[in-house]
Amino acid sequence: IDLRRSEIDLRRSEIDLRRSESLRCGNYYSTIDEVIVAGQVRFDNDLLTFEHYMLCCAPSRPTREGLESQQRHQKRKRENEQRDARQRRRQGDEVEVHQRQAPQPQQQQQGRQGKVNCRTATASGVYDPYDITYEASINARNEPATNDGQSRVSTHSRNRRSIWKKAAVGSDPAGELAHLVPAAVAAANAYWFVTDFLFGIKRDSRGRQCTRSWAEILRLIHGSNNNAGSKLHLTGIKHAVSNMILLASQRDYFDVAPRVVVVPAITREDALNWTGDGYPAIMMIGAMEGQSTGLQAVAALTFFTHYEETEQKADTEDLGKAIGLLQDYTRSMLFAQKERSPNELEFKITGDIATAFYPSLASNLSDLNVRKIRFSDNQSNEGHPAQDPLLLVTKSIAVLQKRHGFNIVAAAEPTDDRSERSYQAEEEYLQWRESCASPTNPIGREIKISTTMV
Repeated sequence: IDLRRSEIDLRRSEIDLRRSESLRCGNYYSTIDEVIVAGQVRFDNDLLTFEHYMLCCAPSRPTREGLESQQRHQKRKRENEQRDARQRRRQGDEVEVHQRQAPQPQQQQQGRQGKVNCRTATASGVYDPYDITYEASINARNEPATNDGQSRVSTHSRNRRSIWKKAAVGSDPAGELAHLVPAAVAAANAYWFVTDFLFGIKRDSRGRQCTRSWAEILRLIHGSNNNAGSKLHLTGIKHAVSNMILLASQRDYFDVAPRVVVVPAITREDALNWTGDGYPAIMMIGAMEGQSTGLQAVAALTFFTHYEETEQKADTEDLGKAIGLLQDYTRSMLFAQKERSPNELEFKITGDIATAFYPSLASNLSDLNVRKIRFSDNQSNEGHPAQDPLLLVTKSIAVLQKRHGFNIVAAAEPTDDRSERSYQAEEEYLQWRESCASPTNPIGREIKISTTMV
């Protein structure tokens, strides 16, 4: 009993030391290890199931045959409507019906000005890199854009101040742009399962579940090249603005020795149906066992000590949503890597999967003071544009697992500078956002990219 009491006293003294260290940096916020603790769960066949995995994947997109069938249906529907209109003209009530059904000008504008239609399959969209990436990926004539021969450039983007008005924390756009799905080809391949999260499990022309080919996975992640070897614009999830976060010292504390965790404080349903909207998130920092850099240095270097009057504290509902999202996608990522890993994938989980970290929320909620931040709507010209919440939670899980000695994905290459392809994606993003805000073009500019061979 005395030994147990000594251990408890020692633990309390360590917590007090971390708190005092954090207080010297400014206001106290709870650390990663104070908020997220290990849950008493063993990853066995009852916990890792395909049924749960499906719940964490977007609805499957229709096949090309399904789209053509839908187009034929729409054509028949228009023909029937035209026939009914001719009949109404004969009855003399066409004018009344037209006036009753015609949308108001404001409704027309709202209906045309597009969001980022990330989770839907549309024939063409207003800035929809997801749909364009998907359409290019199912064209077997396109080659995956996995060549590393493109020119490398500085991580300081020329568009950074135009897109990212502020970093994830802090009022200024200070820091480095971090890829959530890594830029390096081999490391990005280990995130193959995000293609199911974002685009749904592949189905054949009869609607039956089937395995997505490795080439198609590569086209979804890295983008597609035409037969001339040029990458099709807006293709490749890893190049999208929604895959970027601006964070100070990300090379050290997001990859090498992970000490920063950012988790969307939204439900799984909201994450799956995300269309570019802003959302709240919780952010935590922490020291790391065996590393010399203490919490005070981490707080200073990540600008975690920069406070504003608008900052908020996460409430119990925010914490519940964030931890629930972590739990759902931790299970899904482990199931994917354990049961669905493609044969072509070089990265393999090593060690006993039972040693993986299962996140759980600390029980002493009244003692927690968790920092709450907010990402901005992608159409706005304010703050930090929201990342895809499914990509952000995936990165957060990778960070948490690495903190606890389990590599669920391949390690990123923090020294890998960004490529011209990322800049191309930023240019397209800016064009779309400016067209949405332009009073002379209120309905937005449609960007249509051909995925056929040149």
